[in-house]
Amino acid sequence: MLYDKRALYARLEEKRKESGILYDFPVDIKSLVRRENIEISFTPFESDSIGAMLYKDSFSAILVNSNKSPLDQRFDLAHELIHFWFHPSQTSFSFQKPHLRDKEKEWQANEGAAELLLPYKDFIPRFVQTAKYVEENYEPLEEVYNELARFYKVMPIVVDYRIRNLESEILQYINGTPIERIVLNHLSVKFDKNKTPVVYRSLIRKVS
Repeated sequence: MLYDKRALYARLEEKRKESGILYDFPVDIKSLVRRENIEISFTPFESDSIGAMLYKDSFSAILVNSNKSPLDQRFDLAHELIHFWFHPSQTSFSFQKPHLRDKEKEWQANEGAAELLLPYKDFIPRFVQTAKYVEENYEPLEEVYNELARFYKVMPIVVDYRIRNLESEILQYINGTPIERIVLNHLSVKFDKNKTPVVYRSLIRKVS
C-alpha cells in the first residue's frame, strides 16, 4: 500500500512509462480505461453519492453514474482506473459513505486521479502562467480556476484541490526551482468532491 503523495506519484509515473501514456491534454480517460480491456457502461444510480463502480475480475467493467456531469464522469473514471491499477480487491465503489470504504484506498484513488488528469509537472507551470495572465489583465481571480478547469476538462473543485495540495511545490517553482527538481511534499490534503471552491487569493497573488 502507498500512504503518501511522493510514493503514489512515483508509482503512477512507473505506470505511465509502462503503458506509454503521453502528457496530452485533456487526458483521454476513456481511451486509457479501454486500453486495459475495461468495459465502460453508463446508467442512472439511485444515489448521487456514488460516481462509479468498478468490477475487477477475469472480466472488468466500470459502471458510471449517468446522472453526473461529463466532467464529474471523467474524474470518476480516473478514480476507478487508479483502483484497477493499484488495488487488488475485485470490486470498489466511488464516493460512497465514508464508513463503507477503505479511506487509504480512496485517498489513493482521488489523489491518483488528480495527478493523472492534472499532472503536477504540467499543472504547476500552467497555473503560474494563468495566474499571471489573469492578474495582468485585471480579470477576476476566479478565472484562474475556470480557465484551468476548461483546459483539463475537470470541475473547478478539482483545480482548487490541486492548487491547495501543491502549495509547497508551487512556492518552490515560483522561487526558481525548475519543475524537474521540485521536491514533492509527502503530505496531501483531503479531497472533498462536494465542496465549493474558495479562491486561494493569497497564493495567487504570490504567484502573480
